[in-house]
Amino acid sequence: MAESLKRQDPNEISGALLKGWRTVDPDRPAAPDQPMPGDIVMFQGRGWVPWAIRRFDECDVDRSAIVLDPETVVSATVSGVRPSPLGSGVASSVFADVRRLSQPADMTPIVSAVRRFAADGPNRVHEPVVTLAMLGLMRRLPLNEQTLRRLLVAVLDLAATAVSGLATLGVRLVSDAEFVRRCYVAGGTDATIEVLFPAGVAAPAVDRQTHICAGRDAMLWDWAAGRPDPAPVEPASGPVDLDPLISSFARVDSPAAVSLHSLPGHRDLSPPTPVTDEELHGYAVRFRDQFLTLHGPPMPGLDPWLAFRAVAAMFTTADLRYSPSLRSVGTLRPSAVAR
Repeated sequence: MAESLKRQDPNEISGALLKGWRTVDPDRPAAPDQPMPGDIVMFQGRGWVPWAIRRFDECDVDRSAIVLDPETVVSATVSGVRPSPLGSGVASSVFADVRRLSQPADMTPIVSAVRRFAADGPNRVHEPVVTLAMLGLMRRLPLNEQTLRRLLVAVLDLAATAVSGLATLGVRLVSDAEFVRRCYVAGGTDATIEVLFPAGVAAPAVDRQTHICAGRDAMLWDWAAGRPDPAPVEPASGPVDLDPLISSFARVDSPAAVSLHSLPGHRDLSPPTPVTDEELHGYAVRFRDQFLTLHGPPMPGLDPWLAFRAVAAMFTTADLRYSPSLRSVGTLRPSAVAR
């Protein structure tokens, strides 16, 4: 997703939110009106991968779905666009925020689009590791932090392998939030979801010849696009568990996240082999090239990073979370669902 889609001035976001573990707004209703068809449900998931998505995307929710009826939501998943019980989604999450268009609109075409997508469900899949890789490339992060570098190398490698598999199968990649957006596009101009753009966010100075950034957050895409492509890197030879890598980064970056959500800790990775600029760059290129295969060959002479950016404007749950077009109608929690 392009830098232009970062939502708001960081000065307006609490430090807790920037670390991905903000609690629910205290002034939100304790329970929503009955969910209506077309409402959007945004979940704060449990576990380390959902936490990393929230941390990278500066948000308190990490996945989204659209209401088909008061008890059913439809969402893009790893197995396709599928309906599922709303209660099950809430029970497996910390909370779920239910949002509705601020201005009344006819939900009929939106719900019809949901049904059409669900009928074609297996042909459109959402891969959380690809979302995490895209955010890792297109968000400002502390890229000199070695625990983050080790995480990004693993994420970019896993995402490249996942994208390669989708290309082989001829399956379309769609993020959970992009699925929601496309359903709303079918609703016409009355159902437009507006995205907030940044206000006066200055980019840090980047030394492209040596280190990525001297003690400040930087965007991996921006840095990688200014350097010649390195030698190809080899994909991982065996399974990779992201949880210990995310946990190691969280303990350095957001130590309160572990205790606040009772997330499982992991032993320190040993030995902590440093990730060089060349290695990090190589895995970014590996993911870029695999991702471009989903969109066909780029135009002759077009820089591959520019080609990547042209097709990588991924709509995320954070875009929905911060959209002024939507209002919260309440928060669902596992305890309330159980009752």
